[in-house]
Amino acid sequence: IGLADSNFLGGGQRLEAEYSQDESRESISAFFDDARFLDSYNRLSTFYFTRNDGEGYGLSYGRPFRSTVERSSWSFSGRQSDTVGRLFQ
Repeated sequence: IGLADSNFLGGGQRLEAEYSQDESRESISAFFDDARFLDSYNRLSTFYFTRNDGEGYGLSYGRPFRSTVERSSWSFSGRQSDTVGRLFQ
């Protein structure tokens, strides 16, 4: 089951949340994206997930190209995860 809103509270931010479960995995995840963070031209995106086999989170922040006239853009991002990968079933 999941919820998504591409105009959260009328501010243009995107918010998503999801819960899923099957016979081998339970998962909860969330995502947030704001293309005009704090009413600037900077973009902020973040996510988080937790599952039976681990968890992770990440953040991205920057100023993307907005037009053909702009000569520069920048961004930085980070991500951390701790998951278990199964080689055999």
